[in-house]
Amino acid sequence: MLKKTFIIIAALIVAGFLYIDVSGDNFKEKVRREVRQITDGAVSLPPQKFTFNQLRGLPEPVQRYFKHVLNDGQEYIRTVNLKQTGEFRTKESDRWVPIEAKQYNAIAIPSLVWHARLKPTPYTWIEAQDFYHKGSGFMEGKLLSVFPLMFDSGKEMELSSLSRFLSEAPWYPTALLPGKNLEWKAIDFHSAKALITDSGYSVSAVFTFGDNGEITKVTTEDRYRNVSGKKEKLPWTAYYKNYQERNGMKIPTEVEVKWNLQKRNFQYAKLKIVEIQYDKF
Repeated sequence: MLKKTFIIIAALIVAGFLYIDVSGDNFKEKVRREVRQITDGAVSLPPQKFTFNQLRGLPEPVQRYFKHVLNDGQEYIRTVNLKQTGEFRTKESDRWVPIEAKQYNAIAIPSLVWHARLKPTPYTWIEAQDFYHKGSGFMEGKLLSVFPLMFDSGKEMELSSLSRFLSEAPWYPTALLPGKNLEWKAIDFHSAKALITDSGYSVSAVFTFGDNGEITKVTTEDRYRNVSGKKEKLPWTAYYKNYQERNGMKIPTEVEVKWNLQKRNFQYAKLKIVEIQYDKF
């Protein structure tokens, strides 16, 4: 009887591990399908080149930025594929948790797929994903790739995703060039406001530029945070640093992000770009 019980328990454990393994593969395949969804049309777009003549009329710090990070004749970015490592937490009282993530962007139609794995302990993990394409977006997280922890969608999520696309554009700088869906407004020598529209949504962010033109800070008031089951619109800031040359462009390779609460700032992510590719999937 004892032997039979042991066999049953062992079989259940093996089945559990197999189920988790299959669920992880299914999650990854879902991400791959969504990556194809946002990139299939983008990779076939005809090449377009940037010239310094396009900078006429832009706010002075914005011109300074593009002259610093782009070359005359730089090709517009169509897609981005990057890897991140760092630390993450969801509450101020939480300890920092290691995170590894892959992010995919299409630029002409603002789109993103972010797939992350957080490791709260050596033997557990949380699979997380953000998705945005053509005005539709969602966020989800699963413990061990199986057990749902959260799912969020709707207008607030979609506005936050479009705002995220704009605020992370220092990683794909040609997305910040003015066009039919993006415009700049002057503020002062070290800052300017960018406004982007997509699928009926509009968001904005204030970019702060260093003396050499590098974007050091991006602040937006168009992101929502889930607080006790309610979505609150709160100021949010990203701090960029450690610019390096990639594909002929200068991009920041480190970022720290904070919610700007009423009496304090809550820092919840510290990330490094360890790999980035343009127009390669």
